Amino acid sequence: MAELNSTLAAQNVTIEATYDDLKLMRDICVTCVRCDLAQTRTQVVFGDGPYLPPGQIGIMLMGEAPGEDEDKQGRPFVGRSGKLLSQMLKEAGLAREEIWVTNTNKCRPVKIEGTRYSNRAPTAPEQKACEIWWQNEIKLLQPQILLCLGATAAKKVLNDKNFQITKDRGRWVAGPQETEVMVSFHPSYILRQFEPGLTEVKNTVIEDFRQVKERLEALRNGTARPQSWQKLPEPDDNGQLSMF
Repeated sequence: MAELNSTLAAQNVTIEATYDDLKLMRDICVTCVRCDLAQTRTQVVFGDGPYLPPGQIGIMLMGEAPGEDEDKQGRPFVGRSGKLLSQMLKEAGLAREEIWVTNTNKCRPVKIEGTRYSNRAPTAPEQKACEIWWQNEIKLLQPQILLCLGATAAKKVLNDKNFQITKDRGRWVAGPQETEVMVSFHPSYILRQFEPGLTEVKNTVIEDFRQVKERLEALRNGTARPQSWQKLPEPDDNGQLSMF
C-alpha cells in the first residue's frame, strides 16, 4: 500500500479495499485530490467522534458537506449549524461526543463570485468521488443507526434520487451495511426559517432524534422489534424468539 500522506493512495482507495484502521484512513483522506474541490478547500473535513472498535458506535450522523467554519477548523458541524445540532441532540437525550459525525462530502463545495466564496450543494461527480470515504467509515465503524440530515445526504446514502425529505423524513428505512436509517432536516435548513416555523421544525427534528435514541436503546438491550424489511428472529432452543 502507498505510504501515508500519498495522494496516490487517496486516488486508489476503494470500498473493496478498506483500510483496517480509521485513523490511517483519515491520514490518507486528508491528502485526497479525487475531485476539483481539492483546489478550493482549506482542508479536508474528515469525520469526528470516538475511535472505537467496529460495532461499538451506535449512531453515525451524516450531513451533506462542510461549510466555511468547518473548512477552517477541519471538523464537521462546528459553525452555527453545529451549535444548533449539539443543542438539539442534548434536548433529545443524545450525547454528541458518543456519536460519529461526518458528511457525504469531505471538502467544502463553494461558488466563487469575484473574491467572495459561498456554500453550494456538491455536484454529482463531486459526490461520486467522495463516496468511498463515507462508505469506508460505515464499513469500519459498523454503526447500528445512520442519522442522515438533509435530502442531499439521504439521497446519496440511500441511493434514492426520488427521496423527498418533506414526505419521507421521520421514518425508518433500510440503509447500507445493514444499518437502520432515520432522515431528518439539516440544521442549516432550520436556521433559514422564520418564527413560528423555526421552532416547529426544530421540535420536529428533536422528536426524530428522540426516536433514534429510543431505537438505539432497544437495539442495545435486545427489545427492538424487527423493522419491516428485516427478517423475524429465529426461535432459540427453547422455542423463544431471540434477537441475536
